[in-house]
Order: sequence, then structure tokens, then C-alpha cells
Amino acid sequence: MTKLLIIGFANLFVSLTCVASSPYRDLSIPVVVQEMYHDFHELKDRLPEGYPTENNQFWNSYGNIESGMRNQRTGSFQSNPGKLSKFFELWMTGYPKGSCQITLKDTSSNEELSLVVRNDPPLYKWKLFRWKIPKQWRERTVILHLRDIREQEKGWFGFSFPDLTYKPQNTDFVLRDLGSIASLLFQFVLTLFPGLAAIVWLRCKNSHYTKNFEIPILIAVSFTVAYANFYIFLFSPHFGKFFTVSVTLFSAITIFRYHLGIIKCITERSVWIPLLFGLMASLLIWSSGLIETLEQNTYNISQYRYWKIITPDSRIPHLLADNLYFERFQSPMILDWLSSDRPPLQASIFLFQRPFLIADFLQYHILGVLLQSFAITGALYMMLRIFRSKTLIAGCISIIIFNGLTVQNGFYVWPKLMAAGMQFIFFTLVFGFKNHSTNNAINCTRWILVGTFAGFSLLAHGGSFFPMLGMLLVFIFQKKYPKWRHWIIAGASFVALLGPWIAYQKLYDPPGNRLIKWHIAGVTSVDERGTLETIADSYANLTKKEWLENKWENLKTVFKYIDKLPSLFSQRSLSDGFQGLKEYTFGSFVLTNGPSGAVIVLMILLLRRKDFLNSPSSKLFWSSVLGILCWVILIFNPGSTLPHQGSYYLNYALMILGCLALCYFSKKLMVVLIFVNFTGFYLLWNLPQIKTSYNHSIYESVIYSPIMVVTNHCVLITILALVTFMVLREHPKTKTHTSDF
Repeated sequence: MTKLLIIGFANLFVSLTCVASSPYRDLSIPVVVQEMYHDFHELKDRLPEGYPTENNQFWNSYGNIESGMRNQRTGSFQSNPGKLSKFFELWMTGYPKGSCQITLKDTSSNEELSLVVRNDPPLYKWKLFRWKIPKQWRERTVILHLRDIREQEKGWFGFSFPDLTYKPQNTDFVLRDLGSIASLLFQFVLTLFPGLAAIVWLRCKNSHYTKNFEIPILIAVSFTVAYANFYIFLFSPHFGKFFTVSVTLFSAITIFRYHLGIIKCITERSVWIPLLFGLMASLLIWSSGLIETLEQNTYNISQYRYWKIITPDSRIPHLLADNLYFERFQSPMILDWLSSDRPPLQASIFLFQRPFLIADFLQYHILGVLLQSFAITGALYMMLRIFRSKTLIAGCISIIIFNGLTVQNGFYVWPKLMAAGMQFIFFTLVFGFKNHSTNNAINCTRWILVGTFAGFSLLAHGGSFFPMLGMLLVFIFQKKYPKWRHWIIAGASFVALLGPWIAYQKLYDPPGNRLIKWHIAGVTSVDERGTLETIADSYANLTKKEWLENKWENLKTVFKYIDKLPSLFSQRSLSDGFQGLKEYTFGSFVLTNGPSGAVIVLMILLLRRKDFLNSPSSKLFWSSVLGILCWVILIFNPGSTLPHQGSYYLNYALMILGCLALCYFSKKLMVVLIFVNFTGFYLLWNLPQIKTSYNHSIYESVIYSPIMVVTNHCVLITILALVTFMVLREHPKTKTHTSDF
């Protein structure tokens, strides 16, 4: 027992030390933007060791902020001469693209080399831009010349004084990346620690009725403990820290005391497969996101990795957790977001881990990636429960993991994928088990978990309401119902989770119904009207014709950008075509589903089969269709049925259904789809954006992180190997329509 405790705390110490040793761990930098400029002196805290930081190092082109001169042209700037090396870099903020001409001028020949900024404005934080200098320009003596060509009077940007002699050390990024991977593994265990202790204890107590519920119990106990800690921190941060440490130590003692139960758990196929693929998905997302090392700090890199720019919504859970941890009340937290606007589950889990973490935002980002990977865990739990074909499961999981939806939203860490994982488990608990069982303990456990995961879905993201409404409609029209006491059990656990958050919204940071009124009533501003009153007022101003036109516009938006796909082939470069396709897949519900979305039409041919109509697969299909219809009908503003304004569960469900239909007709085509999808993913999402040059203009160079490149490709090979192994193990006589319907 003593040896196990020593080993456990030694591993914890090594993980934390590895992260702490990196000089580029993220600092607590405030993100609340009250004005359209930033204190550029905070950049000094983010510069690498050895980078010059004299008082005249930073220059703000916006004029004298302290004296209020904010409406002047930004002007121009010319540096002292210096000799070029292989790389040239600047720290910039503001509006550099389109308004600035950045050139390097040869002092002897007066020849100019343009430096192109590929990020769209605005840059709300300082960002490192690094250009790879052509060989013919290296060792030349040049002057940096920056000119503002803006025609309007207002505008600003800023940049650091260039140091032509500074050479970035790639070993700095190696330390950061090693520390982040060690932290990811540590946080994965820490996230599930209370739940792991619970199922180990249950296994050792011979509680066989939990055999099919290990994954739900593991997640439910871990998340419930973290969610309860949110309100303990609200009452007293000191009690919250004590609660976190106490629960973690108690869980460690339980695991060490009943360590034999771990062996029983990990040998269960329904346990280790979802957790393994979830962990590998998080490693893939993290390594793909940081495969480019243009910045040491991950503070805003997720906003630029896959998009030109995107809003800072992913930071909201981090700010909410920090407000409670540091005993401050800040509302709105960022832009116009109130603390009661975004459900608190992701913030609660980060708050539970916060006393053990050193690098604040870096480890929040890691935790966010881990939590989004629970979409993979939940989907696999459902597939292992209702499917029997290994080829089908392999196809579904590879289509989901090797998808831009997973990687870009998983790295952006807004809690939409986590909500999808909770909904998959909810669906499995409702439709993947028989409604009547002779074991009362199994029934009670199941319906407690049903109410729990219904609550978790809404506490992760409010968009979960639409597919859950579709599931409810399918559940109502089925022939068999649970007993009334099971309804009460599920309702009690649901209210126990949602009740405290509703009270927080109404009492602590009212009104708390802003997002509901935004999506259901089209009212974006904060007002004191109730939800039903606002909805009634909004619909009272609509005629029937306007209502029908709005719904038709929502339905058309589901198929947005399909007509623009041919235009991608007319782009002047492959890079522009890839970037356009990324933007289309982010903004189109249909295109987000990838290649499997094209074969979903085959589901129509399965609807006549009797063995399909009464299967869980049929309920998955109809609940998804009804969920999409509810989404189209209930969203108020026309043209608002964008994927990120709904639930990603619906996208994943359609991917799975497309694989099911294709696998039914030909498993060989399913194998072809797996590798076609992987090839498209690798070229479009996993590699940095391909860069080209025009008229002596050069883009920022791509400097690869060696650690992330190795990690990324090891994970890719491992997932492909597991998928291939599952396909090869499929018995040739296995029939998809008899084993999965």
C-alpha cells in the first residue's frame, strides 16, 4: 500500500514538474476587452528568454493613448538597418492585413521584399508572425519599412521593434510540447478519478448489476462531483479547494485499496475501447492543433489554427472558473457574455482540477480538448451496445475521428462536442436497453443515469435541447413504457442537476434566459422579460407568411454552401481552395458530415425492413430526423440553422447512419470510404495550410513541432491499425442486417 502511494504521488510530481519546467507555460493574461486597443507592455511577459525588452522595444501606432489621441492615421515606420538571416519575425496586434504595407528594403539595391500577413483583422492579442526568407535575400542588409495605406482616419495597429539578430530556439517549443502531453495524460486520469474509484469499489463489492453501466457511472460520478464543487466554490473557494483535494485523496485510497477491481474493469470491452479511442482522439486533436509552432502561448492559437479568425467564445468557461477561484464577480465576463449565459459543466470540471494545475490557460485548453473527446467515448459506447458488426463500428469511429468537425471544434474547446457525447450515452440508456427487467436494481440504476445524462447534456450546451426533443417524441410513440416510479427517478435526478443552475441564473447573475430568447424568440439583447413573454411578443409580430418564409429559409440553410462547391476549383491556389472548403464545412450542416453524409440517402431503402423498424438504429434515425425538424422549426431568426447553433450530436448521428446504410449494402465499400475519408482528412485538416507565393510576397513560414509531428503520426497509425484489425477480424459470414438491426 505504501509503495503504491509513493509511486502514485511520484507520477503526479513528474507530470507537474514537466509542465512547470517549460518557460512558455501560459500566464494569467486578462482577456476582457473594454476598448479596441491593448496594453502592449504585457507582451514583455510572453517573449522568449533572450528577446530584447528595452523601453523602446514596443511601438504603438495608435498614437498617444493616455492623452486621448485616438482618431489619427497610424502613419509609417522605418527601422535601423540590419542583416537578414533565415527567419524574420515581428510581434503584431491590431489591423495589419489590408491596411499596412510591410516590406524589407535592400539598402544597396533598393529592391523590396513584401511580407504578407495571412490572418484577417482584428488581432485582439499580440501574435508572433514569422517569415521564412528566400535564400537570395539572406545575409542582405535591409531596412524594415511599414506604411499605413488606410484611407479612413480611424484605425490602429502595433508591432515590436525588429531584432534582426535574434534566432528563435526550437528547443523552447519541445519543452512546451513535452509538458503539454504529460499534462494531458495526467488530466485525463484526474478527470475520471472519482468515477474510476466508484466503479472499482462496485466491482470489488460484486455489484454485477452495473456490468453494462461502467462508462455512464464513470462519467456520471466524476462530473457530478465536479459540478457539486462548482457551488462549493461559489460559497467559499477555501472549502472548494479542500473538497477537491479531499475527494482526490479519498479516490486514490479507494483505488489503491481495491486495485484488483481495475483489472476487472479494464478487461471489459465496453470500458477500455471507448476510453482508449477517446484518449487517442484527444491526442490527435491536440497534436494536430499544435503541429505549427508559430506561437509559444496557446491563449488564442485555437482562434487561428483552422479559421482566419473566430470569436473568443471558447474562453468563457475558463473565465467563469477563474471568477470563482479568485473570488471575484465579473459580469459581463468577455464582450457581452454574462456568467449565466453559458452552462457551467466545463467550467466546473476545470475548477475541480484547478488546485492541482500550474499553467493556467494551457491546462484549461488541454482539459477542454479532453472533454470534447468524450463525444468519441459516448458514440463508441452506443455503437458497442447496439451494433455487432466490427466493420461497421470501425467505419463509424474512423469517420467520426477523421473529420474536420471533430478536430476544429475539439481544438477550439467550446463545449459542444462534450454535449454530443452526453447525448449519445443518454440515447443508449433510453433506447439501448429493454424497458422491463426482473432486476429492480438494474432498472433504478438505469433511470437514475437517464435523468443524469439528460441534465449533463443541457449543462454542457443548450443546443442539446433540439435532439433530446426528437428523442422524446420517438419515446412517446413507442409501444412499451417504463413504470411510473422510473419516470419519477429519472425526473428527480434531472431536477437535482438543473435546479441549482437555474437558481444561479435567476438569483446570482440574472436574467439567465438570454440564449433561450436569442434562439427561440430572436431577441439578442438582455432584458427583464420572461422567456414565454418574450416568445409570445416575438411571434405576435409575425404573420403566417413571414413565419413560413423564415422556416423555409432555415431549411435551406441546412444545405448551405452546397451550390458553391464548384467555385472552389476556380481558386487561384490550392491553399485558397482548401481554406474555402474549411469555411464551408464549418458553416453548413450537410457538408460538416463529410463523405458519409452523401450516402445517408441509402437509409430510405432500409425503412421498409421489419428487422430495422423496431431496432435501436431505427430510433436513432427517427429521433435525428425529428431533432432536425424541431431545430428548423424552433429557431426564430431566418438562416440561423448553422451547425454551431444547434447540436453536433445530430451531425455525428447522421455520420453513423450513413455508415450503417453503406455497410448494409457493401462492406467493401465501407472499407473504401474509411481510407478515402482518412486521406481527405489528412490533406485538409491535419496538415498546415499549404502556402504559395506571388510577386515576391511570402507568407509566414511553417515551423513544425517535432514532438507534435511524431505524436500526431503515431496516433494516426495506431487508430488506422486498430480500425484495420477490427475489419480483418470480421467473420466473412457476418450479416450486418441481422446483427445490427
